[in-house]
Amino acid sequence: MVAIACTIATINFQFSIFAQTTDDSTSLSPELPHGELPTSTKEQIIADAAKRSQIPATIWKIEKIRTIKWNQCHGGGPSRGFPGICMDVDVYGWEVLVTSPGQRWVYYVNDNGFELDSAKSVPPSLVKQAVRTAALRGFKLPNNFSLHQAHQRTWQDSCLNLNKNRYNCVKATIPGWEIQVMDNASTLWVFHTGLNQDVRFSGSSHWEPHQ
Repeated sequence: MVAIACTIATINFQFSIFAQTTDDSTSLSPELPHGELPTSTKEQIIADAAKRSQIPATIWKIEKIRTIKWNQCHGGGPSRGFPGICMDVDVYGWEVLVTSPGQRWVYYVNDNGFELDSAKSVPPSLVKQAVRTAALRGFKLPNNFSLHQAHQRTWQDSCLNLNKNRYNCVKATIPGWEIQVMDNASTLWVFHTGLNQDVRFSGSSHWEPHQ
């Protein structure tokens, strides 16, 4: 969702930018939405999950829907790795949990459309494996690491876009995740994975917050 919220009545001098992932939107009143999420939006979310995961839409189902209010600065909604400068404005919409075997994906819906929350959707087992690998490489205990960000990705080969020579890679679209874990020294460790397994180290670097 890309939406730049601003209000003259709020003297806060904070700004937030929401990334828009779809042009489809449902207009909501400036209060918690009443009634059910529109059927068309439910269908669009299922279709999005099916396209991203390459799991047929008939396998996906909506497990839970709830109306919520969130705030870029104070949380309660989509995960943000580092919010930076944000606007203290309430956003109203729905939180939608969709599931298929091995997958539990969380979407957020507001008047600008919907977005997948990858950090809340990536299987915890993959994050745990990424942390364990980073700990071994960094000679640290696993409890010095935490999930920084996650992104759902579609890799372009069987090497998950990591083999520079690619001689042994089969060209194919592979759904998966990019997982970023950070240690207590602000080193960011990046991993490419499949949808449920195959965690591969991509690289590490010192992380600095972007304002």
